[in-house]
Amino acid sequence: LKATFKQDSLLLLSKATTSISQGSGNNIGGARCTWELCPATVTLAHRVSSAVAGDDLVTNVMLHTSDLFMESKIESKNANRINLQLPLQGFAEALKASSQALSTVLRLTKRDGAAMLAFEYTMPGVAAGSAIQQFLPVEAILTDEQAAVIRELSVPEPEFQLYFPGVHVLKSMVDRMKSLGAHHVRVKVQKGPEGDKATMEVACESGQAQVATKFPNLAITMEQKALPCPDFAEVVMPISRLQSLIGVCSVGVQRTVLCVAQGRALLVYMGLSHGVGTFMCVAPVSTE
Repeated sequence: LKATFKQDSLLLLSKATTSISQGSGNNIGGARCTWELCPATVTLAHRVSSAVAGDDLVTNVMLHTSDLFMESKIESKNANRINLQLPLQGFAEALKASSQALSTVLRLTKRDGAAMLAFEYTMPGVAAGSAIQQFLPVEAILTDEQAAVIRELSVPEPEFQLYFPGVHVLKSMVDRMKSLGAHHVRVKVQKGPEGDKATMEVACESGQAQVATKFPNLAITMEQKALPCPDFAEVVMPISRLQSLIGVCSVGVQRTVLCVAQGRALLVYMGLSHGVGTFMCVAPVSTE
């Protein structure tokens, strides 16, 4: 593996990885991610494990290889596909440092017999030929089957897919709900009379108060959806799970589609700026 980043796309990947890292909770030091590189696409995947099977918060960031790299050589005996398991925090830090450079070259190499990702970059104001090298240990090179388990988004087709102004608009409201002692939050979607728009209500109650906020006239999108929308759908989940979803998805995007799968999960699909790829996160209803 040898590739030269496009610095603007590297910055987007860096922001997405930092967002995932910050939304990973208290286990950030031990959190891992997988990075699949192939000639067509590059996919970053992260799974926040839960004690309940099928209850993991799963995030995938996919970029087109030609949009991420100016030039690249991705070769392997596995049909030119490479699956790397990396420490999430270390990867986020390496991307952030190199995203501020003038140019960055990425290599998969070995150091003292151990697999490493090497970032070689030149910072502004540094003399030519004085490149900085940063090495990130590769924890494992995974098989396709192992990587697929981490990337898998196993949620049936959602009842509603709504264009949404951005998950970040929920943050202050959800933080206030938690400060009032709420433990669970209800997200309910009601289809409008014309069938092309819906109202979403986010509500909770605690011993102190009941809080509800409505988002009216959200456009429904049927893209890649086979079944018609019902009259309503809702999910109830721990407020900490919704906070994790908001934290993971705090990255700059072109558009956001918020999906509600009745009684099962919230899904967020975001198009990264300049159309270079997609950011997807699935938050199953947790039983915590």
